[in-house]
Amino acid sequence: MATQPWYTIEDIAYQVFEHLHVDIESAQSDAPHCRQALARLARSCRAFAHPALTVLWRSLPRDRPLTELLCTLEMAEAVDLKDRSASGRVAVLRIQQDIRAHPQWKKFSQYAAYVRKISLYPFRPFARSAIWQDLATLMDGAPALPRLTSVFLIGRFARTHSSAPSSLNLGCLALIHSSVREVRLQLSPWAQDQDALQRLMSRIFTSAPDLESLRSVYSPESLGHPGLLTHFPHVHHVTIDVELHSGDLRNLARLPALRHLSIFLSSLSSERLAFPSVTHLCVRGLWESISDSLESAHIPQLRSLSISTEDAQSLTDTSRLLHIIATAYATLERLSIDIHAYDHIVLLEDVNLPPPEPGPAGRLADVTRPLLSLRALRNLSLRFEGYDLGYTSDDVQAFAEAWTRLEEIRLDFGVAIEPRAGIESLVHIARNCPRLRVLGLPGTDVVEDTLTSVGAATTPHATLCELVIPHVVFRGTDEARLSAEMWEFIARQFPNAARLCARIGTQT
Repeated sequence: MATQPWYTIEDIAYQVFEHLHVDIESAQSDAPHCRQALARLARSCRAFAHPALTVLWRSLPRDRPLTELLCTLEMAEAVDLKDRSASGRVAVLRIQQDIRAHPQWKKFSQYAAYVRKISLYPFRPFARSAIWQDLATLMDGAPALPRLTSVFLIGRFARTHSSAPSSLNLGCLALIHSSVREVRLQLSPWAQDQDALQRLMSRIFTSAPDLESLRSVYSPESLGHPGLLTHFPHVHHVTIDVELHSGDLRNLARLPALRHLSIFLSSLSSERLAFPSVTHLCVRGLWESISDSLESAHIPQLRSLSISTEDAQSLTDTSRLLHIIATAYATLERLSIDIHAYDHIVLLEDVNLPPPEPGPAGRLADVTRPLLSLRALRNLSLRFEGYDLGYTSDDVQAFAEAWTRLEEIRLDFGVAIEPRAGIESLVHIARNCPRLRVLGLPGTDVVEDTLTSVGAATTPHATLCELVIPHVVFRGTDEARLSAEMWEFIARQFPNAARLCARIGTQT
């Protein structure tokens, strides 16, 4: 019986071609080469055509492939652009009746149905995207991209010959329709043209009333108050990549379906705002702003919290922040803390500055003790850049016994000072955290005669598949023997991690 070649099985080919997919969010330098490779694969073999085209057209970095397809199918033609603010050629439709009656419409629809994400440049010269408004008119408002779900609006506001930003060209927004669930505003900010921005948002409000996810480089008030709140009742995921103030937070608190919120705080706010439906919160900014806002806010459903700050000046500051978190959000399941010691923030252009002073030093237990009350934790990441912390095997035992539901834990801080936990302390993890899949510790010691005497867990840990300890110090006369004992211990306690992914750095 003949065996079918793998490349004729579409499901397998699709999985292989997925490795060439480049999302429009990605900035990887080889993106054009990946897209070219997919195009060549689609042309090279009949069995490759559908999976390669599906992957290639899923995310379009611009609308140009669509206009070129219309020209190739003789539904449109390229003409010289006659505009004092721009030059080049532009596609215009060749027919003025229902375009769906055109003999090549089925072919265009086949490609258009692949598109899920697209980047659009709304403030280009008007003629460059007028074709989409014309197309919508000839289709009685039916969507040209029926399966489009995500739209990225990028680029700069165009300048006309009068040096004023043009807000006339919103033709490409005709591609947005009711199936769109995600919009990202990645336009370069132009504070003087609020009218253009609010006209843009007004079109989005009308075209995508069921929008669920919004990411913006503008504050909510800049988008047109109160339009954001009254037109987007279904938005549940909001990311604002610009500094917010109390007025912006009040606007966001009015979103009835908001569940995922990512914000940047730069000013103090003790106003007690309620976010009754938010379950995931990501906060970046000044330490005092974050600490004060978390203490005053009311977020009863919060289950996931991520904090990134760069100006915590002492371990006392850090401990106070963690105390606030543990007191106010006792049911947290996911917690990520990324804190940079203030003295270690050096601007790249300040190359002539002397090296920073040694970072804060102390004990891990003194900083993280408040977190031991968070019994529901499943995922914990603590990164204290610029801190040197001592921690012991007793500390490892304490968090292993407190956080028995852990699935991932990553601890990242300096271990230049002592004491350090011994590698044998991992036995507490094996005994108390049966669901743990990922374990990352900053460093451990391997002390002579400890591994042979430590009591092993009853059964090998079944789920740990990734173990990372970048700094290991051997304390004994025979480093080779201690290293062999360490790996034997790891293989005995965590056989899957030893086999799949165990990265251990060593230092004598």
